[in-house]
Amino acid sequence: ATTATTAGATSNTINGTANLGIVIKGVVKAYKLANGVQGAQLGQAATTSSTGAFSIDVGAYTGPVVLVLSNPNSNATFLNEATGTNAALPTAAANSTVSSVLASVAANQPAAITPLTDIVANAAMNSAKNGSTMAAAITNSSKLVANSFGLNGVDLLQTVPTDLGVSAGTGSAAKYAGVLAGLAKVAAANTTTTTVKNATGAGGKLIAQTKAYASAMFNAKGKPQLPATLTAGDKFSVLKTKIAAPAAGTLKTPAVVAAPTGTTYAGNTYYYVFQSYQDADANVDYMERG
Repeated sequence: ATTATTAGATSNTINGTANLGIVIKGVVKAYKLANGVQGAQLGQAATTSSTGAFSIDVGAYTGPVVLVLSNPNSNATFLNEATGTNAALPTAAANSTVSSVLASVAANQPAAITPLTDIVANAAMNSAKNGSTMAAAITNSSKLVANSFGLNGVDLLQTVPTDLGVSAGTGSAAKYAGVLAGLAKVAAANTTTTTVKNATGAGGKLIAQTKAYASAMFNAKGKPQLPATLTAGDKFSVLKTKIAAPAAGTLKTPAVVAAPTGTTYAGNTYYYVFQSYQDADANVDYMERG
């Protein structure tokens, strides 16, 4: 809401939802964000409700914000969509926070905190530290991550995913939720990525899987990249470009990289990449080699 304060100032409120699935009793803090660097805290910390909702009054501030979800009281849970049951939100330092970013704040500002917004936040902040404007870094990173997970046109940072514990939902919110559920299943089944395999609990594995995707998708300067190596069995949800499916029989879409060879199509070389569980369209996602 926007309410009158002293000297005619306004008070802007971020009204958001934390969804890994739905996070209950998680603590969310908002911070100023400038040139990719987290600054002073804005307003008071908020605790997520039984629906994952939170609200933070940031006063008259209207600039970029980074939102950070954590479990400092060791009592937060989330709906583990790999199993359909609640699980503890992790507290271990390595995999204990999930972030999101906003390019600006206005009255009744919507926001989402999800594994995908964490990838966006990491890339955007690194990009802004290396020359991009904060607004452009957020816009570009958000679009790339959305497209990479088959969510073309979905605003990852402001769309509230459907609560799959309550409803299957419809439209962009439901598709967003479906991708998050797919990530939970990928994390639960991942026994090859060391950081994921060694993470504690379902929450730790999900956050570790998210950070593994972030490292695969973007370099330390927030720029899109190819993995350093491609080996049989590697799974990616990364692409530099998306093309329509070629003629039948030209290319196949296995769920894993077929040992590091590419396929030439329209003069470019593409590697096979992992498709999200909820990719309902007929397009085939590839990762461009060069």
